[in-house]
Amino acid sequence: MAHQYSYSCHGMSIVSEFMLDEVTLGAGTGPFAHIAIADVPLRLARPSIEGAFFQASRTSFLLNVPNVARFLVSDGCRIDVAPESKSTFFRQFLYGAPMAALLLQQTRLVLQASAVRTEHGALLLLGRPASGKSIVATALHSAGFPLISDDLCVVDPSAKSLLPGPRFHWLWQHDVERLDLTKKASRVRPDVDRYFVPLAPQATDPIPIFAICVLDAWNDAIARVVPLSGAAKSGGLIGNLYHRSVLETCYAPSEYLQRISALFGVPIYKLWCPRKSRSLAATIDELCNRLNL
Repeated sequence: MAHQYSYSCHGMSIVSEFMLDEVTLGAGTGPFAHIAIADVPLRLARPSIEGAFFQASRTSFLLNVPNVARFLVSDGCRIDVAPESKSTFFRQFLYGAPMAALLLQQTRLVLQASAVRTEHGALLLLGRPASGKSIVATALHSAGFPLISDDLCVVDPSAKSLLPGPRFHWLWQHDVERLDLTKKASRVRPDVDRYFVPLAPQATDPIPIFAICVLDAWNDAIARVVPLSGAAKSGGLIGNLYHRSVLETCYAPSEYLQRISALFGVPIYKLWCPRKSRSLAATIDELCNRLNL
């Protein structure tokens, strides 16, 4: 019989057949999910949508990460993993799209965001891939604002709170070198300059959301933080839902619009990040000064 480990993650209680070093040990509350090593098909029988490496329907999500693993997410309660024989990195990928699909099948609100803990509550950094949210979150972590989540944030909209999950940095090679994390980082695939830096697990109690920043790049030499309102505020949130194409197979647009509208009362800002910034510290200083951190 396979070993079984109990964890608390993103407001779920998870039982896994392998260890999840970045997730908090101990049974949680909320929905139950099981993670197992198992055979995974090459295709879904009737996918509603397909991408280069995934297929999805209302209750199933299949992800194939070449030379790493295939993941099958089913009914909001199970993730089956079929690792490649030489792969040791499938756990890192599990925390991304497969975990997001599991949560979306439960009709949770999942944002493409990183988050840090401040004395006022959680600060969410929303942004599309390569927008800079991971390096800004990592720099804030180094400045004394502990990282809560990188790339994927699960929100309880009714309580305006963040539900913590696995804890790690997920960075490109130049950012790992820039932040002097090379000794702690593991390359996730031989052919990709993306690195995984594990952190110790964290408490899983919900954290009130203090503020949200939507990241974007511009050509100015300095960073700028400006408040958003009206359509810009709602657009910033809706534009950063996690894998919207997959989300729309899981529940109707009217449902997630209703859920995300509960966050409109949270202060939301645009963080303009210089494309060729000479100083990441200056960006962090601007953010801290404007938000009184």
